[in-house]
Amino acid sequence: MDLPTRFKRFLEQIRPTTTHINQLRRGHTTLRRLLRRDPELRRHIVTSFLQGSYRRATAVRSADGSIGSDVDIVLVTDLDPRRNPPEAVMNRLKPFLRRHYPAWRMQGRSLRVEVDEVTLDVVLASAPSRVELLRQESSAEPLDAGHQPTPAEYAAWQTEPLLIPDRDLRKWCNTHPLAQLAATRAKNARCDGRFINVVKAIKWWKLVTPGCPEHPKSYPLERLVEIHCPDDITSVADGVTRTLESIAGRHVNGRKPVLGGHRVRGQDVLARVPPAEFAAFVPHAAAAAKLARQALDCENEDESAALWRRLFGPAFPATAEAVTVAPPPAVAPSWSLQDIVWTLAERGQMIATGFGQLARIKRIVEQAVRELGIRIVVDPDTPPELKDYFGVMLLTSLQGGLIGAGVGVVAGALFGHPREWTTFGAFVGALLGASQGHTRVKAGWRLRSGYGDGGEVFVELRLLS
Repeated sequence: MDLPTRFKRFLEQIRPTTTHINQLRRGHTTLRRLLRRDPELRRHIVTSFLQGSYRRATAVRSADGSIGSDVDIVLVTDLDPRRNPPEAVMNRLKPFLRRHYPAWRMQGRSLRVEVDEVTLDVVLASAPSRVELLRQESSAEPLDAGHQPTPAEYAAWQTEPLLIPDRDLRKWCNTHPLAQLAATRAKNARCDGRFINVVKAIKWWKLVTPGCPEHPKSYPLERLVEIHCPDDITSVADGVTRTLESIAGRHVNGRKPVLGGHRVRGQDVLARVPPAEFAAFVPHAAAAAKLARQALDCENEDESAALWRRLFGPAFPATAEAVTVAPPPAVAPSWSLQDIVWTLAERGQMIATGFGQLARIKRIVEQAVRELGIRIVVDPDTPPELKDYFGVMLLTSLQGGLIGAGVGVVAGALFGHPREWTTFGAFVGALLGASQGHTRVKAGWRLRSGYGDGGEVFVELRLLS
């Protein structure tokens, strides 16, 4: 059984508490303020922003009830990677850390700071060309805080990756945390707001499963879940079950795959996962998939809950009694302009069904034309009534026709026969407008809408090449 009420309480139990979140917020806010004020570092700092599971709202607390998650802070600098070796760049932070933090250490790609039970990972980065977008990113909150995507997140599908220093490899490496965030937001929308909860549930399962290897964990595990979680899941229970089944079925040979990163060419997210640990992880996923399927298909509520409790441990409620943990802010599951832009950039295609989604798509299409200047063409197979519904597509032709008609009125006043001149001007103007629209639409979207076999309306968007 899905047991939505118990799953809701389970998720309340495993996500960081409000107290934990406040501790993390104080920690990263203080650190970033001190960095901005440091006389030696501030002249090189462009901006800083949050990344990682805290920002993507996929963090869970530790099994012992402590904070568990940390905060990843990207410190964007103007330091030239060609002139500054990774070790030298990271050494620049040592005097600052010695002055303000008694507990810190250097890692391969970051500096870890521990203060007041909070762990902060500072990742230095070299600024890309469009730093104005990143400056607006500095005040962005986690994905589940209810805020709209930032301009930098909107543009993540077409901006350059950041360069971060890797001490172990002794070189600068590409990373794109905003593309990761944008992809998570879009995937969550496609899953109707359930994806980040599926990630948290699977992270928790792995955390409490005896003998489960350490890797994959963190973002590599999250990326693996993203690949295998179907978009059409109907509940968190359904998502957990089908994701684990897909992982176990796809990787039954235990061989570690190459898993690409978002917007970083040639990146393998699983590169640092030891092949032996991935091979050991797959049987655990297979056993968990079998148990989850039994729990999902079980028609007795108490027996189903007992099976889910075997999978997730004591954090999953044994009874239907209420718990007193306050729920976090809800994540809006509806599509946004950013979600569609990102999905089209990643897949080249998006399909939505039903009149509810049709209305959302219409609003987003109008927003895309108005705010981003995206040109849209309607497929000729679209029924006339749906073409009228998406009337925003005809703006270019209409504008040309109105301008032509205006010129025709003037010509008619000068040469006589105003009606004929107005009609002729409107016709020529409409042709010119349509031609201009055809030229512009080469960089836009193609829209096709119609009725499925069951009479349900659908809309399909494609990215024009």
